[in-house]
Amino acid sequence: MKLKLQLSAGYYLRFDHIAKLISYISKKTDNPKLSNNLLAEKMGMSAKMIDNLLSYSVALGLKKKRKFKLDELGKIIYKNDPFFLNQKTLWFLHYFLTSNKEYVVWNRLINIIFYKENKVTTKMAIPYFRDLIGQFTEKSIKKNIPKEINSFFNAYTEQNFCRLEYIKKISNYSYNMKNDFKVPDLCILASCYLYRDRYASGATALEIPDLSKDENSPGRVFHISEYQLRLTLERLHAGRYISVESRANLDQIRFLSNKRWVDIIKLFYED
Repeated sequence: MKLKLQLSAGYYLRFDHIAKLISYISKKTDNPKLSNNLLAEKMGMSAKMIDNLLSYSVALGLKKKRKFKLDELGKIIYKNDPFFLNQKTLWFLHYFLTSNKEYVVWNRLINIIFYKENKVTTKMAIPYFRDLIGQFTEKSIKKNIPKEINSFFNAYTEQNFCRLEYIKKISNYSYNMKNDFKVPDLCILASCYLYRDRYASGATALEIPDLSKDENSPGRVFHISEYQLRLTLERLHAGRYISVESRANLDQIRFLSNKRWVDIIKLFYED
């Protein structure tokens, strides 16, 4: 996997702009080769901003790579939550983005840095990326990682992700992880399916401790304890969404063979 140092390119994750883009894409599928410059003109934004919005939209699973088309997740969300107001939508998009190793800054901030540190600043986060020297130039790392970290902090404290109350700004330059949020059961379920598809393709069952602690697992990304995860999985088992096997030498969940993570997403909006 080729890692991407920049996702934001310094632009903030503005869901109102993404909503506008997604709406435009959904109505313009007759012109799949629409240039960024023409799209910028039609949407009243700069070409660089459009390029950034397209990048964010791919990272969030809303748009197909290199195609002017919505992905399946984008179609579902555009139909049911076009302005990204539903908590379930936001929790799952948080997981979809930050559990992807490709977007290395956002991924490490959630999976490693906030997982290990009680308080995070840009300055103390920088050493966690020193191993990337070689894959990227030292100049690029020095220039781009602070901008990317700043966009990350802004996403969780100023933009729609702030509604999750997941990360708290405790001073002008430092942040910590809140521990009193509740992730909806169906978001955890959809994330288990997505984790399986990304990191254990073809598996019919996964160990609960792995789903709790492994990097990019639902437990790790949502920062919930194994005990909390088990309570959620038991409720999902009772609702027949999955099968929990905790007996003898088994401590795992078994997936339904006829379900995909996008099928679970559709359930978000049936309440």
